[in-house]
Amino acid sequence: MGKVEIQTVKPVLPSRAVSASIAFYIRMKTRVATALVVVVACVLSGGPVAGEEAPVVGTWTLLAFELHPVSGEVTKPFGPSPLGSLLYTAGGRMSVHLVQPGRPAFAADQFRQGSDSEVRTAFEGYFGYFGRYSVDVTSREGGGVTGSVTHHIEGCAFPNYIGTDRTRALRLEDNRLTLTTPRERDGQAVDWYRVVWERIP
Repeated sequence: MGKVEIQTVKPVLPSRAVSASIAFYIRMKTRVATALVVVVACVLSGGPVAGEEAPVVGTWTLLAFELHPVSGEVTKPFGPSPLGSLLYTAGGRMSVHLVQPGRPAFAADQFRQGSDSEVRTAFEGYFGYFGRYSVDVTSREGGGVTGSVTHHIEGCAFPNYIGTDRTRALRLEDNRLTLTTPRERDGQAVDWYRVVWERIP
């Protein structure tokens, strides 16, 4: 019999570019899977939510705006029947407008030509801002929702709020949403606000 030669076949290794593509694909799949786990865990456990899962999504009209000072005497800065609109979108955006009814019109009928007193009255009778929001749900018991909503402010009538995060405790029952500001700051009691909204169908 003749001599049989056995040839050794060397494994073909993927190119550097192919290896990088495979590694990138694996990393992306891992990140997507991790993100999905986080979202599901937040929804099931009552953690931070936004968008379509947020219970506050919709348009709201103002029912009450109250200032609760440390002194204990409740006041209504925008009057007994304030006007207001609050919007939370499914895309995570929000805006709010508060208006005191009956503000006098400017004599000049021009936005930038009001007198000092006219401008001051107009400014103090309005408050509004817009930005993004996130909701932290802590309970969904008894037909209601409790937790907090944080407004990530991008623009505001009061410049000091721009670029800040403002967290409000929330209580949602049926179509009524109550938001309250913190009652303490650095361990000290502070004036706080209670704002009540009703969802517009």
